[in-house]
Amino acid sequence: MEIINKKKLKNNICFLSVVIISKNEEKNIAKCIESVLEGTKEISDKEIILVDSASTDKTIEIAKQYPVKIISEYQSSSPGAGRYIGTSYCNGKYILFIDGDSTLDKNWVKKSIPVLEKRKMIAGVAGLRTQSYYENNEKHKSKGKKITSSIEYQTGIVESLGGPATFKMEVLKKVGSYNPYIRGEEEAELCFRIRNAGYKLLRLSVPMTLDLGRKSGMSEYINRAKFSIGIGQNIRYSFGKRYFKDVLKKYRYSIVFSLWSLGHIIIPIFSIIFYFLIIPEFIYLIHLLLIFDCLSFIVILSRKRNFKQSVYSFLGFLLKGFAVVRGLLRTPKNINSYPINVRVIK
Repeated sequence: MEIINKKKLKNNICFLSVVIISKNEEKNIAKCIESVLEGTKEISDKEIILVDSASTDKTIEIAKQYPVKIISEYQSSSPGAGRYIGTSYCNGKYILFIDGDSTLDKNWVKKSIPVLEKRKMIAGVAGLRTQSYYENNEKHKSKGKKITSSIEYQTGIVESLGGPATFKMEVLKKVGSYNPYIRGEEEAELCFRIRNAGYKLLRLSVPMTLDLGRKSGMSEYINRAKFSIGIGQNIRYSFGKRYFKDVLKKYRYSIVFSLWSLGHIIIPIFSIIFYFLIIPEFIYLIHLLLIFDCLSFIVILSRKRNFKQSVYSFLGFLLKGFAVVRGLLRTPKNINSYPINVRVIK
């Protein structure tokens, strides 16, 4: 077990480092690695590092067939921890992060690296992402219809780079890497620190990745809600920081969701207490809450135009609110105290 902080990040000895994070990606990891090899084939001075989060399938066995360094965590962790560990083992001047359920556009590196080389104050760049997934078909127990769609992003100077991105290693040495303790939205937390240090972030209007692993149905909404705990953690970590107001502005709607979710616990409890002890009229707060829920569901249904998806979305918002509260209650930890407990397989 070892502890690596930003002061111990190695001096650059290669041009480009690529960090792939994975967990049980046996269906996608080969496509991911092959796309990275294809997209970086013109760069001889590079290294590719796979950080696996204790996969229980054949992800590592498949990855061993390719010229990549493989680091395996003994216990499953968060995406942020995987990127943090990967950064600590990197030697590149530039570092590209990509998820194991994505493929890299073959032209991304040749179009993005020159931007970082020419523009001194640009700390990181990302591009356009496309997602491909199968719509759940529970009735026939099959994958259902395959859907491919583009993820809408603002291009140009942006506040945050979510998911895959390319950064200057010198900037990560200065501000620190991804926060391994944050369970979601770790990209936003890093980008807040980068911008606070005076740097800028840029999203280019060129293709970067194709995301293969997204799911539809209730499992997708539960997964999103689970990682929303990072929103609460980001707010908690920003207490006392210069960018605290920026964090509140970014997550203002999530804060509303959390208050709404808490209302489903607080309002019934206090209404019942006041009903029996002091003011019976307080029971009408429950009625108001139900009316608000019905109106909210009608709004969601009008947008989704699908009853089942509207139910999933409504429950997802409710779970997201509870997750944000959980994140707010977590005590922040020093990034540099994170223990790196891994084994280098290859």
